[in-house]
Amino acid sequence: MFSLDPQVDGCRMLLAGGILAAALGRPALVPPAWLHTRVAPDTVPPGSARLRPARVRLAGDTIVVLSTPPDGAQRVVARLWRHIDRVGRGAGAVFRETQRYEYDGGDVELDTLEMSARSLALRHIAERSTHTQNVLDVARGRMRGVVTPTDTSMASVDIAAPPAFHDMALEAFIGTLPLDPGGSVAVPIIRPPSTDVRIVVLDVATAPDTLPTAQGPVVCLVVHRRGRDVTTWIARTDGHIVRMRWSSPDGSVTWKLPARDSAFVAGQEGY
Repeated sequence: MFSLDPQVDGCRMLLAGGILAAALGRPALVPPAWLHTRVAPDTVPPGSARLRPARVRLAGDTIVVLSTPPDGAQRVVARLWRHIDRVGRGAGAVFRETQRYEYDGGDVELDTLEMSARSLALRHIAERSTHTQNVLDVARGRMRGVVTPTDTSMASVDIAAPPAFHDMALEAFIGTLPLDPGGSVAVPIIRPPSTDVRIVVLDVATAPDTLPTAQGPVVCLVVHRRGRDVTTWIARTDGHIVRMRWSSPDGSVTWKLPARDSAFVAGQEGY
């Protein structure tokens, strides 16, 4: 059974009343007109004919996470090394994403995600950090493995494979979704240690935005995650992420973008 994220329902109610500020923690603002009609987009699961796997960008990159607390200066809180390959041939081919996070406190996280190169269905996810480990494999309609619900326990998983993407797909693989100006898409995801499916709704602004980068200006689609203050800019040409920005409940603002472009958001709290 799919269940809508409570944050999505909450945002929908706020928009109906014309009050977005309560959700964003900002002074009252009039929500953009293009948000008013975003109510019930079609759900796009793995295997949908609307997906665009040919847009997967096989490449590596160094990414920084910059955060600005309400009463402090912007600083690097994490560095990420990400690489995407296509492995295997025919029906067994997968896209493999590997990434290594190094946090300023010294913690390290290693992630490997594999999805079918044809359907983008989840095949394998391994997330290993200092305190947790989530390792799940999908084969013959079953999902099996182990997850770490808390820092001190580990639980076995053996369930029917949920028809959903892993949460990581909303970054490096976001360009495979049918995101078009003025459109919306509902995406079923799981985020271990939970294997419950929830729906994330992405709304695309009607007008593109042009961002400065180290390789020159890039025309981007602007994608908002409904119910959360998360904005992603993806290149209109091939769908790769140019940068992300989100706000936290404590008022801090965080950017995630290639290291070579970090100077373009230095000191910025918004865009």
